[in-house]
Amino acid sequence: MNSNDPQKLVQVLDRKLDHILEASMRRAVVLETLVNESPEVTAGLLREVFERLPQHGTTFDTLRDTLFEVLRADEAAPTGCLSYEARKAIYEAADKTGAEEVMRVLRSTHATHDELEQPSKKLPLEISEIPLGRRRSLAKGGEAALLEKLAQDFDPTVIQNLLRNLHTKELEVIRIASMRPVHESSLKEIHKSQRWSSSLRVRMALAQNPYCPMEIAMQIVRSLPLPELRELRKASHLHRDTKESIDKEYRRRK
Repeated sequence: MNSNDPQKLVQVLDRKLDHILEASMRRAVVLETLVNESPEVTAGLLREVFERLPQHGTTFDTLRDTLFEVLRADEAAPTGCLSYEARKAIYEAADKTGAEEVMRVLRSTHATHDELEQPSKKLPLEISEIPLGRRRSLAKGGEAALLEKLAQDFDPTVIQNLLRNLHTKELEVIRIASMRPVHESSLKEIHKSQRWSSSLRVRMALAQNPYCPMEIAMQIVRSLPLPELRELRKASHLHRDTKESIDKEYRRRK
């Protein structure tokens, strides 16, 4: 898919991914494109995607999400990963054109796990002896105190059931989105939930959590009203790259 026009390349990829349901196949298609194009064209493609606004009033962007997954993949990834040499060449091409957003993404996807302390996978004592299948079932129930404890689970299905549970209130989801430390899979599940990702308070909690994956934080930043962006600029605990994205988005809209 060789092209010297990043915009056309983005359009082609958008159309392709719209017809691919399997996430691993989407990653394979995107990775192949990044490997086959020149560093200059790839840097331009990344810039087009990372700087574009959310479409149709949603924070979801299949191509952007897939790009982040590809950039964060390591040697163990089934679909392969971008080599250090290729990443370095793209970074240098982005630097030459002043594509700061691309440079930040390349830095953050490479260093996130080194810069942030990984949360423990130990469950609270009260539920540590409950089998996983039982925890998943309990997450569908209506006992508020138990639901609050289960919110600290790192199993995606437990979190999914909590988020779908009609007994779960916005305040409880905000608590999950605000927990530190927290397993990033929990934050991803909140972001994927249409019910909760539409809540401004939930999105604000996610954006302010230093354990929130960079790709999600950056998407949220682009969806926030100006007053909330102004409020986020005052936060001192944000990841460096998230803070830079907030500042850039605020200046763009001001």
